[in-house]
Order: sequence, then structure tokens, then C-alpha cells
Amino acid sequence: MCGYDSGDPDESYPLPGGSTPAPTSKIRKDDSARAVAQYLADMTAQLESMARAANLELVAYLLAMARAEADMIGAGTTGQRRR
Repeated sequence: MCGYDSGDPDESYPLPGGSTPAPTSKIRKDDSARAVAQYLADMTAQLESMARAANLELVAYLLAMARAEADMIGAGTTGQRRR
């Protein structure tokens, strides 16, 4: 996030177009984690494609790793990794 961060998890920032998202504490965490992960997977796939088109291979690789992680979380298959 750019700019000042007050640290308040309930603070909402305007989105492009003027709408304001719901405060994060009001979203059910079990439902939202998967939905956010799926959204991030979609967005990182698009960013990865843009990075590859611009020959930014390291950036594309890192975005691919982020997409793979988000895909696993979105699918509910994260418990199978070693840490």
C-alpha cells in the first residue's frame, strides 16, 4: 500500500472510481482468504504475462511463484507443503 498507513485494520481507502471497500474486520476471514487468493492468482497471472512481454524474466518468475502460492491457497491445498 502506498502512502500513510495508520495501522487501523478497519480503515478503508477509496478505490479507483470512488467506491470504498468494506473494512477488513467485517469480512469473514474463512470466506475471504480463499476469494482474495483466487483474485490475487488472477491478477498475478496477468502481471506475469506483462512482465514476460517486456522481457522482465526475474519479475515474471517471482510473479509465477506468487501465482502458484495463491492458486494453492485458493484451492485449499496449502497444508501439503514442508516448512
